[in-house]
Amino acid sequence: MPQVVGWYSSPDGIEEPGTLFRAFFAAEVHSSGSIGMHEIQLRRPWHRMSEMDRPPLVVDVPDSSAASDCSVTAGDQVMYQRGFNSPTGLTGEDMIGLCIGAWQGRLVSVQVNGTLFAPANAPLVLDLSKILLGFNKIEITLVSDSGELPRIIGDVVLRIQQKTS
Repeated sequence: MPQVVGWYSSPDGIEEPGTLFRAFFAAEVHSSGSIGMHEIQLRRPWHRMSEMDRPPLVVDVPDSSAASDCSVTAGDQVMYQRGFNSPTGLTGEDMIGLCIGAWQGRLVSVQVNGTLFAPANAPLVLDLSKILLGFNKIEITLVSDSGELPRIIGDVVLRIQQKTS
């Protein structure tokens, strides 16, 4: 399975370099069971916050909206926030991943429930199996490198791989 190596900030604030985050698509199976895949698209409501959007805007993802009444310059930052309830019926053997399909601009950070994941190239897939709570909060921060509005232009989905007998 591909892995993303990066910085991990634990809930108590300790940063550890080199922690491995498993990225999984159609996972290989190391047991006699089979895998069932289910995806949940995380669409509206996302809150987009930036100096360009006052007050914060409620947007859909992929985000096709423009910045409000001002131009974008290199270095402008945009943060997307969204909450979601943990899917029901999960077992300890299920793998839950967050997949961010594509974005415009440079990905600065992805944070889920206070856990900071290292930025990487699209599509970014992060293992959330050990950090999901009853209610979860995602924060994705992008910055403009070219004067174009930094935004999420691909789907954001939860991928659930359930082991079936």
